Amino acid sequence: MFACAGLCACEKPVVDRCEWGRSDSFVVQYWTFDRLKAVAVGAEPRLQLYLESSPEHRKRYYGALSDDRDAKRAYEAKCAEHGDRGFSFAFTCGPGPNMIPNSFPDKDFRSLEVVSDTDFDEAHPAGTPLNDVTMFCSASPWPFIRSGYTEQGTWSGELPAEVYRYFGIVTPYDMEWKSCYHPIYGKVSELTPDDLTLLGGDEGGLRMGMIGVLTLLERPERAATHTLTVTLTSSDGERYSARVAVTLG
Repeated sequence: MFACAGLCACEKPVVDRCEWGRSDSFVVQYWTFDRLKAVAVGAEPRLQLYLESSPEHRKRYYGALSDDRDAKRAYEAKCAEHGDRGFSFAFTCGPGPNMIPNSFPDKDFRSLEVVSDTDFDEAHPAGTPLNDVTMFCSASPWPFIRSGYTEQGTWSGELPAEVYRYFGIVTPYDMEWKSCYHPIYGKVSELTPDDLTLLGGDEGGLRMGMIGVLTLLERPERAATHTLTVTLTSSDGERYSARVAVTLG
């Protein structure tokens, strides 16, 4: 099934009703952030990565439905940067900017790094990147946009389970509708800037700000508590880091 539209919200106030919107770009809205958060979940554990706004940073949304001239100009510039033009997209919009699908952080990334403060094994003493033993999983419409909106994502076959867990599901059949998005996965050491472009994409606020999941592919030589530091470097050189303590063994 080829279905990329959905229920979304707009920046201008909509209170009790839905309205129609239209865009000639796949990305309907961008949002700003100023920090990275990592949350350990499960027994493995997995690290869920979120982009957020700190209390002193006013989260800003700008997109196809922005009324402000500067916001609309910023949105047009981001669409031009991604070559995101020529996608006829009609959608309904309801209350609140947090509910827009095809809504993305307004920065892409060029690298991701995972470091522990504790010895992992002989090849990874404390302070050494664990990039070659850590998998990153996410989703992105970047290959779809770059192909001129023709290359659909493949969600069946031999994909890591973490690819589906990123969306909170466990079977490939649940992803058949999400053909505009491509699975993004691989060792952190092998990621390219293309893999880190247009990460995530909020769908009705279900994963607000979550851009990926990290999973260790190997276990340390001995059980210990590790403080992992995850650092994302944006395309413009800004670094966003988060720390989380996990017990590995």
